[in-house]
Amino acid sequence: MSFVDQLQQINEHGIPAGKKPAAFIYNHMSAVDYAPGEQPYIMSLEESTASLEVFVSEECKEKLQPFYQKSLNHAVPQRIFANPAPSAFNTIAPIPTAIDTPQRIAIISNHVPDELLKAQRLLEEQGITTDIIGKQGTVEEVTPAVLERYDAIITIGKTVQYCLCAGKPVYIYDQFGGFGYLDSDNFQICSALNFSGRGGQRLTAEYIAHDVVNSYTDAVKYYQSHRNQWQKDYNIEEALIDLLTNVQPRSEIQFPFGGYYLTLASQMRFAWRFYRYWDYEIWVNHRKDELEATQASLEEELLSAGKHAHELEQEVKQQQSRISELDRLVQCVYDSTSYRMGHAIVKPIHTLVNKLATIRR
Repeated sequence: MSFVDQLQQINEHGIPAGKKPAAFIYNHMSAVDYAPGEQPYIMSLEESTASLEVFVSEECKEKLQPFYQKSLNHAVPQRIFANPAPSAFNTIAPIPTAIDTPQRIAIISNHVPDELLKAQRLLEEQGITTDIIGKQGTVEEVTPAVLERYDAIITIGKTVQYCLCAGKPVYIYDQFGGFGYLDSDNFQICSALNFSGRGGQRLTAEYIAHDVVNSYTDAVKYYQSHRNQWQKDYNIEEALIDLLTNVQPRSEIQFPFGGYYLTLASQMRFAWRFYRYWDYEIWVNHRKDELEATQASLEEELLSAGKHAHELEQEVKQQQSRISELDRLVQCVYDSTSYRMGHAIVKPIHTLVNKLATIRR
């Protein structure tokens, strides 16, 4: 019996005798338009089944409220689950107060903006090793061992919680701009915005390269004085225990109207098709990126090596042919009925939400 069919049975006949009701927790990690999978995407499903709704930040919670039917959702508890970090990050040794200038800096991002790339070069010219961990540098998992190599981190998002627990001064800056080092003046707003850099400022490369060095001593002091508290606030083991201990299953599950079962079943089938196409699109584009990187590498070899020019030209042509085929497959995804229907369904909803937000202001 499918999940939807089981919900229908409970809706019609209640929870079977002798069975414990399940607690459904809906976790929302983002409210940005290009991450629709993090939003309530099936009408009234959460309102009808949720025991608890959690959000990664206050910003996320606020932005997703228009997607709920208030009359159905008013009794569902909501709370912040602030992307906590594994306790392994608590074990990193603190930075000695004697260090007044960072010698090794990591920029951790898959979308490093131009001004940050230039700042990296400026820092390197000062003799400060500045590595990029991500697509534009070295791709590796961010573990405690990786963070331990560096004196300061420039990043946004989940890596910030790692740094807070590790006691590593973190400079908030990336594709959305940022705030610089976290301090008592900006911590609350950065936290409310999921440490994304949104709401901050666009900074010049020269300013970043100067600030990340000259504000370092104050940043170290701030982190050392708050690290113990952050390790409590952002400990994922303790946060999960608290979450699962306190959530209360609903006493009943009732669909919002007659015939909702058919609506839900139809939406679930469409969501299955849409997410399959979306997953395929991600895979194709990732493979395309890999081939383009290989092509660029081969083209560099072609320019620098005169011996095997003909063989390299053939490899480049093969890569171009594969890329063209992947372009065709991507276009097939975009032209598919499921993919176009998905965009057609989502667009008017976003337009309505934006208009409602404008009216409220």
